[in-house]
Amino acid sequence: MGPPWTGQEALPEQETARFTYDYDTVRNGGLIFAVVAFLVGLLIILSRRFRCGGKKKSRQGDNNDL
Repeated sequence: MGPPWTGQEALPEQETARFTYDYDTVRNGGLIFAVVAFLVGLLIILSRRFRCGGKKKSRQGDNNDL
């Protein structure tokens, strides 16, 4: 509401917003999430524990140790 001596009431559009976005926090959170996801992806790709296809199948006749 406006000051009582003006005789004007504030419209709902003029009231302060109840919720505002804190874009710096959202941006920083997104960057941190992206870095963590990137590093986890690299660890999975470079790790020998997480092999696609399970155990390696040895070829028959390929038993020569050089």
